[in-house]
Amino acid sequence: MAVNRAEFLQALQAVQAGLSTKATIQQSSCVVFRNNEIITFNEEVACRIKSPLKLEITGAVAAKPLMKILGKLSEEVVDVSVEDNKLFIKGDKREACIVMEADIVLPVDSVEKPGEKWKPLHEDFLDAINTVCECTGRDSEKIALTCVHITKDFVEACDNSQMARYTVPTRIKIDGLVRGEYIKHIVTLEMKEVNETEMWIHFRNDLGLVLSCRRYTEGYPNLTPTIETEGIPTSFPPGLVEAVERAEVFSEENADNNRVRIDLRTGKVRIKGTGNSGWYTETKDIEYDGPYLAFQVSPKLMVQLVKRHNKCDVTGKQLRVNGGKYIYVAALVAAPTNVSATPPKKKGRTDE
Repeated sequence: MAVNRAEFLQALQAVQAGLSTKATIQQSSCVVFRNNEIITFNEEVACRIKSPLKLEITGAVAAKPLMKILGKLSEEVVDVSVEDNKLFIKGDKREACIVMEADIVLPVDSVEKPGEKWKPLHEDFLDAINTVCECTGRDSEKIALTCVHITKDFVEACDNSQMARYTVPTRIKIDGLVRGEYIKHIVTLEMKEVNETEMWIHFRNDLGLVLSCRRYTEGYPNLTPTIETEGIPTSFPPGLVEAVERAEVFSEENADNNRVRIDLRTGKVRIKGTGNSGWYTETKDIEYDGPYLAFQVSPKLMVQLVKRHNKCDVTGKQLRVNGGKYIYVAALVAAPTNVSATPPKKKGRTDE
């Protein structure tokens, strides 16, 4: 049957968040065709969207080659057919064949189906998720540190070195934890509605794509005392955004821990990004008169914060930004001993 190639590819790309390259479960790197839907699932998140194919297909197909070949074809319309457990894609004098597994073993039915009553997301919800996700960690053994904590009135996250809380009506009745690396996809997918079941939170966009995130009910630490701490008012210096972006050239090489280091001394702030291939450092003047402090922060979040809010508070243990709707706190990291508040005179290049 004939199908618009771009529409088919768009539907496949829409469900990418549910794919896994780690083969955590069988067929988790596949797209499943069933009941006129395209489905992906990797234990933590499931995606489903109506299939643009008018062809009854039941089976699982490796997602990577399917999307790659569709992306490299130039035809507006391609012919898609199934024969002997093989998916055929035909263009003008060219044809691709991808093996299809007829038996669907991916446990897509373990994901609870959302009810009929969808609620519109608050206009700030996507921004809230985008902000706090930068404070989630990647240590899977410490589940709370990898998750976004979603409550009725706010969302928050903490990786033990930085945290953020964003006050927003979430339309969620049951508090829970959702893995940050997966719920962040609702931002780029422009989700508009939310629905919840006992163990899952479901989001839907204008394309009809449904993204379901597994919800954990483990306890979460009380971050309120940390959030309410105040310190010495300080202003971020001009050009800090550009300095952080330059430092990220190297820090982003640490895919699981992309952080830049910020050192504060009286009148000076130094930004440093370090990666496998090298490092970048830049020092700027700042209106700060206090003890030596050092923080490690997400460069993307730091850029967001500085662009929105030029003021911060500094205590002996943390840096705090109060942006009104959100509060961000970075904790003090281990700093060198015998460091004075007055910056030393330069004696040449240093990579300390």
